[in-house]
Amino acid sequence: MTTVINGKDFFPKEMRCSIKGCYIEPLRDPKTNEIVWAGGNNAEPINDGRCCNDCNAKYVIPARLRAIEEQDRRDRRLQTLNDTKKYLDDISKEED
Repeated sequence: MTTVINGKDFFPKEMRCSIKGCYIEPLRDPKTNEIVWAGGNNAEPINDGRCCNDCNAKYVIPARLRAIEEQDRRDRRLQTLNDTKKYLDDISKEED
């Protein structure tokens, strides 16, 4: 089910969090109380659904930050290996 705005289906009337199953509260304009977004948050990398603000803050954002940190560690290890290989190649060339 969706909400009709200006004759068009716009927002679901009720969305459930794909992580803990709770109702996703729509974002409302503070002046008019009109719904401006009811789609929740992207729940990836936890799952491929939508999630509430609470799960976004507790699970999704920390998981994304961990993924970035892990990628940074892999990149640094790869750079160290590349630097070592270059060093060894340079030494090998000097010996020739």
